[in-house]
Amino acid sequence: DGNAKGSSKKSTSKHEELIKRYIKEQKIEEVVVFALENLIDSELLPENPFGSLYRNITFSGLEQDMQTLLGETLQKYKKSEVENEGEYRITNIKNFYNCWGLRNILEYVDGETFSHLIQVLDEFVAD
Repeated sequence: DGNAKGSSKKSTSKHEELIKRYIKEQKIEEVVVFALENLIDSELLPENPFGSLYRNITFSGLEQDMQTLLGETLQKYKKSEVENEGEYRITNIKNFYNCWGLRNILEYVDGETFSHLIQVLDEFVAD
């Protein structure tokens, strides 16, 4: 019996083993550390950090779901390289400064086509 007196090995239940495996497989620790790093790296620390943490964790979950569901198929459709993300995870397509948004969306937008669309739409917008 591994639980005999004097044994330094700690016994874990099946439930505990399953939870640890789930945490590892789902990369929960990585996601939480990533969310905390983004919060700390932001220019302004919010009074209540939970909104920022929630956005980062939700974003990581969405990104992980997309990778799981679409895998390599999704990689074929990437059209653009994006700049480093700023506050609130907003970025732009590299060399196209009129196209702002979230990295996981902008990577699939063609910068030239979007810029042309903006020019056309600008004609209909009143100053």
